[in-house]
Amino acid sequence: MNKLPPLPPRHRPSGFTLIELLVVIAVIGVLASILIPAISSVRAKSYQSTTVSNLRQLQAANEMYANEHGGRYAEAVPWDHEANARDYDSAWFMNPEFMQYLGYSEDSNLGWDGEQYPDIAKTGIPGLVFDSEKTDSQLTIAMNIGDKLQWASTPLSYKKNKIIDPARSMAFGDGGGFWARFGPGTNWTNDNDGRVTTSLAFRHGGKAAVVYFDGSTDMVTKEEVEDDRDFWLPNKR
Repeated sequence: MNKLPPLPPRHRPSGFTLIELLVVIAVIGVLASILIPAISSVRAKSYQSTTVSNLRQLQAANEMYANEHGGRYAEAVPWDHEANARDYDSAWFMNPEFMQYLGYSEDSNLGWDGEQYPDIAKTGIPGLVFDSEKTDSQLTIAMNIGDKLQWASTPLSYKKNKIIDPARSMAFGDGGGFWARFGPGTNWTNDNDGRVTTSLAFRHGGKAAVVYFDGSTDMVTKEEVEDDRDFWLPNKR
């Protein structure tokens, strides 16, 4: 009896079927929905940690400065008696006598422009700081000047022995400029839209990172500190 020749093997078409592709796409979508928020959270925590680290270093330098300057902390902006105005080119982050405690020298070429603005005076979030016209302010750390007036010759600084509660009064914090002030008209912000402000910036999930005069750090909301005189006014109650 003659045998029938064997049937040729059936070859599966190369590549994926439509169903397989849809399954792969669905799996990728599920993984992305899990990983992207996690990555964003890790990045936000990293930015926050850098900001807090900078704040601690700034207040540590402030303590060293006060110990060697008659017990007075660094001034936000000194008064130029000849010009009868504030000398903004000698603001605290450009003051070599203060910045030396943070590893900077008179040759560090510190200034307002982004490349000259010291990293230690920025938040951990990458972004713009000041332009040369001082009109584009974003991710900076602010020194607390309480209710002091910038247009008066009163020193924008505090005596160490006059701080009533160092564990409750802010020294530096997340800012929309290089200083933060307590009082009506303060432009509170939680965004980074380029405005120069004299406020805290609540940019970490609605909270601002701050360091107190005793060197401890905290994350605060606007509601917690907006009207808190202990927080804003180190030498007043």
